[in-house]
Amino acid sequence: MEASVPSFWFSTPSEQGLIPCVDSVGDALRFAADLGSDDLVVLDLASGQYIDCNRSAHERLGYDRDHFLTLNPAAIQADGDLAEDLMRDQLRVMRQQPRGSFATRHRARSGTSRNVSVSYQVLELRGRLVALVSHRDRTDLDTALRESSRLGSLLQEAERLTHVGSWELNHRTGGLLWSKEAYNIFNTAPELTVPSYEVFLRTVHPEDRSLVDATFQDSFRSGRPYRIEHRLLLDHGLLKVVLERGCTRSSSDWSASPSLIPSPGCPTRPPLCASWPACCVPPARSTASP
Repeated sequence: MEASVPSFWFSTPSEQGLIPCVDSVGDALRFAADLGSDDLVVLDLASGQYIDCNRSAHERLGYDRDHFLTLNPAAIQADGDLAEDLMRDQLRVMRQQPRGSFATRHRARSGTSRNVSVSYQVLELRGRLVALVSHRDRTDLDTALRESSRLGSLLQEAERLTHVGSWELNHRTGGLLWSKEAYNIFNTAPELTVPSYEVFLRTVHPEDRSLVDATFQDSFRSGRPYRIEHRLLLDHGLLKVVLERGCTRSSSDWSASPSLIPSPGCPTRPPLCASWPACCVPPARSTASP
């Protein structure tokens, strides 16, 4: 006997076409690729019971298939005291938002716990609402994030010690990212300056600006790396000489993968102040990168 579904659950999302309609659980699995996980379950939103799952979903938690399908989300919550409340909250979120994700902790049959990212898509299955749910173990992801954060800190320190700044320009969107040391080289800070190619060009000495822009554009069109030494004219007349290297990377499909330009820039000598003789500042020189 299939559980009936209160009519208010269909209120607007299903009627407005926000909830896809399917004829079978097999049809529901068409949405699995969008959720990006090997562990998949189908959850009846009326009863709160699991009605189907794939093999990895029950084996990862130490259950056989028949046993797992007698459970509900509360049965696999790591915090037993709050399990029922967490399940009610999760079901409420799913009923209100046809698609989404949240983080939780699951407990295996052996008693071990793991951090999990849960993604779901609500579907209408022959007149009742179900959720196709993906469970993704966050252990590897959390480890990777910690390592990434540590590597980022090391990179920032290396840039600070060597006075090398990095920037990356997205040709499709025009978005420009500066590293922390790049802001330092330009004598500014994220809260003071929104990076853009136009902002960068304005900091280039007027006598060098045309050559810098032409060198950059030629590299963009040809895909060849470039190397140019030029001057920056910053606020209060501060003059710096920098060595800039860069290259354009693009995929074969421009519409799917925009090209990016990482370009480190490092002062080649101590910053020159405006009070120094102008003859101490060399004009821009452009050379092809080997």
